[in-house]
Amino acid sequence: MELLPFGWTQVLLGDVAEIIMGQSPPSSTYNTQGRGLPFFQGKAEFGRYTPTAVKYCSLPQKIAEKDDVLISVRAPVGPTNLCMERSCIGRGLAAIRSNGTTLSKYVLYYIRSIEPWLSEQGTGSTFAAISRKHLEQISIALAPLNEQHRIAAKLEELLAKVDKCIERLERIPAILKRFRNAVLSAAATGQLTSSLRKSDDIIGSWQQVKLGNAADLIQIGPFGSLLHKSEYVKDQIPLVNPTNIVAGRIIPSPDTTISPAKKRQLRRYALQEGDVVIGRRGEMGRCAVVTKKEDGWVCGTGSLFVRPHAKLLPSFLHILISSPAAIAYLEESNVGSTMANLNQGIFHQMEIPLPDVEEQHEIVHRVEALFKIADQVEARYRKAKAVVDKLTQSILAKAFRGELVPQDPNDEPAAELLKRIREERARRQETTGNGQNNRAGNRGRRKGKA
Repeated sequence: MELLPFGWTQVLLGDVAEIIMGQSPPSSTYNTQGRGLPFFQGKAEFGRYTPTAVKYCSLPQKIAEKDDVLISVRAPVGPTNLCMERSCIGRGLAAIRSNGTTLSKYVLYYIRSIEPWLSEQGTGSTFAAISRKHLEQISIALAPLNEQHRIAAKLEELLAKVDKCIERLERIPAILKRFRNAVLSAAATGQLTSSLRKSDDIIGSWQQVKLGNAADLIQIGPFGSLLHKSEYVKDQIPLVNPTNIVAGRIIPSPDTTISPAKKRQLRRYALQEGDVVIGRRGEMGRCAVVTKKEDGWVCGTGSLFVRPHAKLLPSFLHILISSPAAIAYLEESNVGSTMANLNQGIFHQMEIPLPDVEEQHEIVHRVEALFKIADQVEARYRKAKAVVDKLTQSILAKAFRGELVPQDPNDEPAAELLKRIREERARRQETTGNGQNNRAGNRGRRKGKA
């Protein structure tokens, strides 16, 4: 067992706090008009540190008080928030109420330091949950009360900086998405290569054609009686469905393949190197160029493919289909009441700009160069995010090893504080018990006199 810092002691959560398990009140008492107490049902209402009320309850069954630690006790187990006002709690939560030996924020941060472990302690066949007994048996490294104040204050200071760093990092994916869309838009409108032309008049130097006139084939994937999911086999010839088109690349699924015999039946749907395969359901504009590796794979039911003629580079078509203007066109043109679908006619009639092949090559080159920069930034972002994600747990671990703030030998040891509070509680109970006995005796004597 790891040695505790001077003045610390190991205790059970049930020794230093009361556990109030939530209970869901009748649904007829819920409202969104602010009648009654804020009602928190589970992690869904949690923020970074405090929950946000979206419902209220006029007849609460279980109540959390201000500064109680709220903990999610079912699906998932472990996330915490601090209760900022008297609130009703449903059965997805429990409230941890300090008895004077601990600060609420100290308990909050301590539980966050063990959350990865705690998340694995839930039991249940339908969904993971944790009981009051389990919570009461959680072991806590208890620092002297004055040191708890110093630890909580230091953690607030450091984690606020981490939170700011996280907030800034979280902006990067949206910035990169806007950047890539701007590049695609500039590529599809001729702005990316305007310096190559004597005039900025794009209409005059680029042709506007219908995709059906710039392609040798536009083929929708097999459907109906041609292909059933029951005919899928494992690890043979991949089908390319929309879910297999990820970030401009084709990612096969080993469970969504067909046999060579079935492929022979579907040979008209076989992909060739240089085809552009497009998802016609779900996310509009999802597409990829078929490479030598995917040559001979089969277009799935939810996809279609375009086989462009020699004057239209597949990689340039990929840029056009991925551009914001094309996505807007596809979103407006899709058909289907329950699920958006794109058919062959939509693509045949789709108007595309068509510069000469030399300029198409240059556009592709410039887009790839700019996207490479974006990919490098994204890789750095992911690396930084991984470091920051671990930083919080690292700081918390350091705090509860007694390494975050200086210790003061004049602080009352946690064991002494715990002992004193227990003795005070025992005296109060004894006094209360004697008072009750005296009242019972007086009632008895009065009854006897009668």
